[in-house]
Amino acid sequence: MYKFFIIHIFICILFYIFNLKNHKANSIYKFLIVFLIPIFGFIYFIIIFVLRKFKSDFDDTLLNYDKYIRDNISNRLAEAGNKENEMNIVPVSEALVLNDSKTKRRLLIDVVKKNSIKNIPILKKALENSDTEVSHYAATAITELKNNFISTLQEEAIKYEKDKGSLSNLVCYVYIINNYINSGLLDKRSLKKYKYLYSEKLGELLSISETEKKYFIDKINCDIELGNYNSAKEYCDKFYKAYPESESAYMMKMKLYYELNDFNNFNSVLLELKKSNLKFSNKVLNIVRFWTAGELNES
Repeated sequence: MYKFFIIHIFICILFYIFNLKNHKANSIYKFLIVFLIPIFGFIYFIIIFVLRKFKSDFDDTLLNYDKYIRDNISNRLAEAGNKENEMNIVPVSEALVLNDSKTKRRLLIDVVKKNSIKNIPILKKALENSDTEVSHYAATAITELKNNFISTLQEEAIKYEKDKGSLSNLVCYVYIINNYINSGLLDKRSLKKYKYLYSEKLGELLSISETEKKYFIDKINCDIELGNYNSAKEYCDKFYKAYPESESAYMMKMKLYYELNDFNNFNSVLLELKKSNLKFSNKVLNIVRFWTAGELNES
């Protein structure tokens, strides 16, 4: 009995210390219960602990389920809102004609914020708007876009000039020039100027690396547009040499000879393509069928 009493006191003290660290406010109260009610006092607190733990887990489950329900409802409402917005969408180009000046200005601000480059045609159309404030805003936005392009081009040009051996610098420079050319911001004179620059840098790029077919295609197309047919012919040959198994190499040759009205060479390339073991894409197959079905006159 005496040993049991000593052990009981020792356990009660440990229990008190534990509660003192974690639940200071109730530590004495709990100590008195387990001390005055041996064994059953501990059982009582174990039962309380288990019940609270179960309640906590149950509450967490309820909270998680509630969160799931709320999130699910929010998502459904958002989807419904998006569908409603889609049904109520009016093309910005039409809105510039149909809506009031305040709405037009708000739409233009949204256009510039969302994706200015892709919406340049809308900004150009807004230049002709009868509302002077709308047209002025569009002109300002276009000017800012031009300045941003020129600034970026200058930065890339400086990087390239500092390290002409860097393929990554040249690729970035070429990428920006191409974006500016296709932006729709350039007048005819400036467009021609930047196409010459683009052709030149593509040539430099292909002299370093011929791993991208896209650069050959862009170079040849650019030279054809500029009327630089000798260069286009040179790069058609280089393209075919680098990629003899590419249908695009044949297509670019045919395009060049068509532009030159050189139907003898055009037919020769077409015949060579037909005799090749290449697996044609649907687009090329249709082209081959078209020219094979008709009779191409020489001139």
